[in-house]
Amino acid sequence: MTFLWDSDIDLVVAGDFVYLPQLFDPSIARDLEALSPGKLAARPAQTGSDPLVIEARGSYFVRTVSLTSLVEQFASIQPEVWEGLRRALRKEAGNPDDTDPAFLDSKLAVILFQVLPYFLRRSKSFAREALDQEKILQIIRAKVRIPPHQDHRAGPFVDHGELKEAMARWDKLAASPGPPPSGFMPASRLKDWFLQALTAKIAAREKSRLAEVLKEREKWAAVCHRHADVLAYLAEKGALELDDFGFHRLRPNEYRIYKRTGVYALRDYYGRPYIFPDCRVAVNTCGRLMPYVIERYKHPLLHRHSSGQEICLSKNFKTPLSFSAAGVIQALEAGINALYYGYNPRRRNGYHSLDRVQQMRVVDFDDYRVSSDDPRIVSGEVEVKNIFY
Repeated sequence: MTFLWDSDIDLVVAGDFVYLPQLFDPSIARDLEALSPGKLAARPAQTGSDPLVIEARGSYFVRTVSLTSLVEQFASIQPEVWEGLRRALRKEAGNPDDTDPAFLDSKLAVILFQVLPYFLRRSKSFAREALDQEKILQIIRAKVRIPPHQDHRAGPFVDHGELKEAMARWDKLAASPGPPPSGFMPASRLKDWFLQALTAKIAAREKSRLAEVLKEREKWAAVCHRHADVLAYLAEKGALELDDFGFHRLRPNEYRIYKRTGVYALRDYYGRPYIFPDCRVAVNTCGRLMPYVIERYKHPLLHRHSSGQEICLSKNFKTPLSFSAAGVIQALEAGINALYYGYNPRRRNGYHSLDRVQQMRVVDFDDYRVSSDDPRIVSGEVEVKNIFY
């Protein structure tokens, strides 16, 4: 729509709609002549009270877009223009693009305080305690080296004055421009109103977003005083690995979450052990939570010997379709359990068989096979997972 505002075209605004000049065509002209001439609403609309065609200054104008709908949906219609205006307004409001106002984004908070505790190996001091946010941060502090001078980022999360000032500036920008001008006018006149309406729309969204940030910061204020450096480290780095569980940021508010399998063994049809190396079973927070292996890996329940493969799961497994703590835990456990226990040596199920069979094998596991008296197997250092009988 931006080409319209920058043109020298004349248009008509009536009600909530923009009317553009009807292109000349003899057949259309005959139809228009049949309408009652000289009236602004020359023909009633089939639905609602806005006319389909109006006449102004001797020309016909056809109803096109709703201004309200255009303002509401402009971010989807022309995202580049919307984003450019939003960036300019953020700088004007003192909220530059290179700063993230959220201390911990919503998904990172869920990963840290709902998913991580499930996979933690607890020390005796925390073995029987319910892990609240403070205790989880204490565990992270004890197990992870936090670089010095991280707590300088926590100041704004304890002092909310700057954030409230930014909200006040957005509040002024969110003032409604009022109804659009009506009647016959050049497109440039409507452009001025439309930009004011977009500004108010963006400002209202930003103010609402900052209100959520303020609410979140107030919730974190007490914890920030005691664990500011840990929170600042996690928010900035966006990654952590603890007790074979980890995550890292893929892009803003989207993460890859994983759990390591450790080294384990499987038995084939003849009872011979195969030792499999450690791998990371992961899910991404965007889209469905289908577990896959991060590294280049081979396994009877993987189609190829490559990285990023989804794991073949039981038909009874219902893949979580959206991000949640319960969905992440369910998907990671399903993926790891499939690698551990999903291959039945008696049935030789899966894409491949551990032992050689008559048909050609695409993936070979001979390099993983060890003797039954291998010290790692005998001592229990490496556990054989698929023993069902």
